[in-house]
Amino acid sequence: MTGNVLATPAPALDPAFAAERLRVDWGLEGALHPLDSERDQNFRIDTHDGRRFLLRISNRAETPQVVDFRIQAMLHVARCDPEVPIQRIIPTLSGADRVLLADAEGVAHIGHVVSFLDGVMLNEFVAPRVALEPIGRVLARLGRALRGFFHPAAGHALLWDISRAADLRPWLEDVNSPASRDAAARALDRFKQLVAPVLPTLRAQVVHGDATADNVLVRRDDPAAVAGILDFGDMVHAPLVNDVAIAIAHLTENVSDPLAGAEAILRGYASVTPLEEQELLILQDLVCTRLAATLIISAWRARRQLGNRPAGPQDDESVARRLACFSSAAPEALLRRFHAACRAAPMSSAQAPDLIARRGRVLAPGY
Repeated sequence: MTGNVLATPAPALDPAFAAERLRVDWGLEGALHPLDSERDQNFRIDTHDGRRFLLRISNRAETPQVVDFRIQAMLHVARCDPEVPIQRIIPTLSGADRVLLADAEGVAHIGHVVSFLDGVMLNEFVAPRVALEPIGRVLARLGRALRGFFHPAAGHALLWDISRAADLRPWLEDVNSPASRDAAARALDRFKQLVAPVLPTLRAQVVHGDATADNVLVRRDDPAAVAGILDFGDMVHAPLVNDVAIAIAHLTENVSDPLAGAEAILRGYASVTPLEEQELLILQDLVCTRLAATLIISAWRARRQLGNRPAGPQDDESVARRLACFSSAAPEALLRRFHAACRAAPMSSAQAPDLIARRGRVLAPGY
């Protein structure tokens, strides 16, 4: 697996050209505002009649099949559960769901327009714990809507796919902090030993794969009300529990007690889609794997000066703190907490080690 898409500069089409194509292809006219993106070029358009839309111009390293995968998934969710708050694909005047846009060098990029969802990003709230249970419910509904969807590109290799986390080991040396590097290495070791052998046995489907604080909107007047789940750019066919682990890893960023935040997400998610026993058994390690992957990919990109929104030292420190929090939690005690968050009946002190023993898992005291 390579980082071709992340290593390829984001498109840099001229805003005036983008505005003209919006007018000609979609009949949309108004003011354009550039928005940050990891690998694409995005413009918000505020039309003269007060509406808002988003033009997304895909990275040239993205294959047409992968872009189609994302567009078709959004259309599928809109059909299966119209109340799930995601952006909607806006067709062109001719009824197409995308167009080709050439940059100054003549390189073609795929452009498509989606509706713009009003709300506040979760990362703007100092204490977003009140939103975590509702977010868990919405994420589970999104997963349920995607349950019957498949696409030939769903199995494409993705750097952020935590099922492939073992492939990140060569980049560990890019992590500057020795403590963070060691913590990430231990998380990858546990992934290889305890998680990777189990993943093929778990239920799998197309998952959103990117429920971060940048991609979750809540209502400005009510942070407990989810206004939107954004960005289908990291979708992939993977174990369903990956979606839960990603949400826990990232949405507990501004929570004073990340473990309690994880329980809130689980309560919401399990109210729609209960987690299975084997999924709960590996959840702690999956969360740690995602946090380790975040540290590694951030360092890899920073070392190569990639992207238009690099992570800073504060971001890495926050990720490292959460990795320390989840990795240092006693596995059996955390399993009981996760189990209680998902089910009405609490797990006894004897059940957790019994479950772990049945899976053949050998627990070390900490990481």
